[in-house]
Amino acid sequence: MEVLRILADGDLVVTEVEIPQDHVVYRAVSLWTVRGGEIVGAREYWTSPGQDPAPRWRAGYVEPLVAD
Repeated sequence: MEVLRILADGDLVVTEVEIPQDHVVYRAVSLWTVRGGEIVGAREYWTSPGQDPAPRWRAGYVEPLVAD
């Protein structure tokens, strides 16, 4: 797993990670609620680059991800 980004503001922490597994690379964005140094809530969104094509209305605003 590779941590791509961590952002924190008050009780909210956002992480972006990349997880290679077999022949697929997953990316996850997690929203963590932290109080008193403990995680008290979380929500995650997972995808795999290229697996969720952009809707037509958004096509002019996105670029395809290029694998390294």
